[in-house]
Amino acid sequence: MRRISNVRSVHGLALLLPLVLFLAYLASGCTNRSVVPSPVNLPHMPIEPFVAELQQQYPDTFSLRQRIWLDVGDKHYDFLGQLVMVRDQSFRAVAFGELGGLFLDILYRNDEVLILANPAGLPEKALREGVARDILHLFNSQSIAQGFLFAVDDSLIGFSHSPNENVRVEFLFSASPLQLQQSQSFYKNKITRQVTYHNYRLLEGWQKMLPTKIMVNNHTWRYRLEIDLLQITPSIDYQRAFPADLSRSKP
Repeated sequence: MRRISNVRSVHGLALLLPLVLFLAYLASGCTNRSVVPSPVNLPHMPIEPFVAELQQQYPDTFSLRQRIWLDVGDKHYDFLGQLVMVRDQSFRAVAFGELGGLFLDILYRNDEVLILANPAGLPEKALREGVARDILHLFNSQSIAQGFLFAVDDSLIGFSHSPNENVRVEFLFSASPLQLQQSQSFYKNKITRQVTYHNYRLLEGWQKMLPTKIMVNNHTWRYRLEIDLLQITPSIDYQRAFPADLSRSKP
């Protein structure tokens, strides 16, 4: 009788296993949480080319003209953008509507974000903590001290980087050619941002292939960005972009 009872127990566990796996899937997927990748030994795969690709994708200073689409809830915005970036120091992002009117003006300087103009009345906290941080993630060449590679599948290789104990960023690259395809940002293992990079080609003024279409899904602030890169210029007019009399907007 004991043997029969054991067989029935094993059979019962086997029937429960799919349910357990399904519940585990729900627990991980529906809460937007990620399984932290583990370092693996990828033969003949040095880490330096991946770090260099992140750090050298854009010039240290540049101006970038863009076409941008922004979706926030049921609202849709379409505008032209001009970004001036000084690596690890400052940026100025100005957007104009289809008729040429000023849509948005954001200044980042000394690790502070100022909203200089916001005629559309977009939530300023979302602009400061969402859009401005997205701009830094996309266009400020990454300063990376350490990280590790991990296998994704036959076509993608991941690079994981943790700026601090609560934040993790995963960059997914195609192996040949070595190009950034996706990035995912996590806070305390919960996803906050997903980005995909498309249509790599040369733009006049810079020698590296750039993704000329970028799609951003910001989970924290619940908006989507679609960005088309139109023109890049490595030299900038610093005084024009960052005049000393720029004033702070009201919080």
